[in-house]
Amino acid sequence: MKLRNILFASLGILAVIVLSVGYAITNRLVSGAFLQLEKEEITSHVVRAKNELHNQLHRLDLFLWDWSSWDDTFDFAMDGNEDYRTSNLMPLTFQEQHLAAMIINNGDGKTVFGKAYNEDGSENQPLNQFLRDIMAQPETLPAISDEGGRGGFVIVGGKPYVFSVRQIFTSAGRGTDIGHFLMARHISPALVETIAEDLVLDMTVFTEAQSPIDWDESSDILPHSTPDPTIIPESEDTIKGFITIGDIYNKPALVIQVSSDRRIMNLGKSVSQLSAISMAVVILVAGILIFIILQRRVLSRLERLNSQVQRIRISGHTDRVNISGSDELAQLAYSVNMMLERLESDQRKLSEARDELEDKVADRTKELEKANKELRTLDIAKNHFLSATSHELRTPLTAIHGFVKLMERDFKKHFSPHLKQQEDLTTKVSKHLTNFTVVHNETKRLGTLIGDMLDLNKIEAGKIIWRDANVAPGQIVNRAAKSIAGLIESNGAVELLVDIEPQLPHVHVDKDRLHQVLINLLNNAVKFTEDGYIKISASKVPDGVQFSVSDTGKGISSNDVPRLFELFYQADRGDRETPSLGTGIGLAICKEIVEHYGGTISVESEIGKGSSFFFTIPSA
Repeated sequence: MKLRNILFASLGILAVIVLSVGYAITNRLVSGAFLQLEKEEITSHVVRAKNELHNQLHRLDLFLWDWSSWDDTFDFAMDGNEDYRTSNLMPLTFQEQHLAAMIINNGDGKTVFGKAYNEDGSENQPLNQFLRDIMAQPETLPAISDEGGRGGFVIVGGKPYVFSVRQIFTSAGRGTDIGHFLMARHISPALVETIAEDLVLDMTVFTEAQSPIDWDESSDILPHSTPDPTIIPESEDTIKGFITIGDIYNKPALVIQVSSDRRIMNLGKSVSQLSAISMAVVILVAGILIFIILQRRVLSRLERLNSQVQRIRISGHTDRVNISGSDELAQLAYSVNMMLERLESDQRKLSEARDELEDKVADRTKELEKANKELRTLDIAKNHFLSATSHELRTPLTAIHGFVKLMERDFKKHFSPHLKQQEDLTTKVSKHLTNFTVVHNETKRLGTLIGDMLDLNKIEAGKIIWRDANVAPGQIVNRAAKSIAGLIESNGAVELLVDIEPQLPHVHVDKDRLHQVLINLLNNAVKFTEDGYIKISASKVPDGVQFSVSDTGKGISSNDVPRLFELFYQADRGDRETPSLGTGIGLAICKEIVEHYGGTISVESEIGKGSSFFFTIPSA
């Protein structure tokens, strides 16, 4: 991308960023201010609506004060005369004064009069009973004012009511203990509509059960006992304010909702949009001016410098660039000229050094080729030597082994019966037979050592043939157990245990090589286990199938465990008088075979408690 395009893009991105940030800040400040104004306005409306409902309570209390301090009411509480009842407590009085209930108790707490009506004129027994229960202990009710009135808001039968209770006394102030007078008024939709018209508000009053807000899910938005209004923008055009009014038990009874249009917020958005347009115009003009200045002072001179450098690249390092001035571009031109001079000098030196290094590399390559050839010759000679030596050693060893067995058999057949007749020769015969056994065992051990060396040599040289196939682990374990069973049974104090987990996955291996691993481990276990058991098992693990050989033999020292799989290393079994029974090759062969199949082999052991060898083979 050309620098001019980069400049265009950079100025554009910068303009977008500045405009976005500026608009965001302006919008946040302006919108925040207008949102605050909007909240303050709707808050004032909600507070006015709440105050008006409280005024209804105070008006009812004031109206009750006029009745409770009337001498006729005092007399009625004393004697319950019928004239007062028929003149003042008729259903028409309830309708004219918009009363839902009136209850009068005498000084003994007995009800002299108590009626409650629904809006249709029918009697409201639940309200009547509820208010009579309240009249039983009027002193526990919250105070309405300092003049003695008590009462508040209640919900009865799912409808909201406001009530007031006052003591009955005469106009002269007598009769403190004469009784109490209660009046209640239903906060009906008609009353709410009248209040809304007077306040010029879109106002609705709900009981808690009728509230449009789910109290359980919105408790964090609209707390039940909050004294402050909660404002919820409902849409782009409508905002609503909510506030609660508690009942006489200090629990939420009424929810006042005031709705209003969002003219203030919409005005704020218009102001933000005008600010953004003005800012965009200013940024556009500033960007054009910046581009013109950069084009004249930077871009044109950079293009001239670039064309001169391209010409030098084509023609060679002999030309030089020429940019007038004393600013950074002129300094860059001077640095380019100095670099060209340095390049000419370095190229000459580099050419000389390259020729010298090529000569040295050629000489060293010849030396390495000669050394590699000699190493390959030595490696081939070593392999031939080991193979020939193993073969040559096996041939006479086989003959020795055969003749020893023949001599032992002939001795037992032809000489032993005659020599047994002479008791003094029995010990000598036994000694000769023991010598035959020693020679036989040692030739067999030497044959095993030669075989192990030959196998290890083939594995390391990569010349061994692996006949891999999918094999069931149980088949391999059972074969090894059968092969070693005779050797273990010869020692009646050792028991052979086999544990194969069912439904094991197959492993892709050369079954003879895996058999060789198990036999090596089992032979070691037999050598060093005098009593107890030898256990061979196979189980499923995340990495594949785990084979293990455990014994209750002498165990291995913790110092020997890290080196146990090294070639020719023999562990100290704690018996200094008995020579080592191993060659130090078998475990090294086991490690090579297991690692060939991508597995791992390990050992856990403790002196006097036995050993456990584990190796894992990936499943097929």
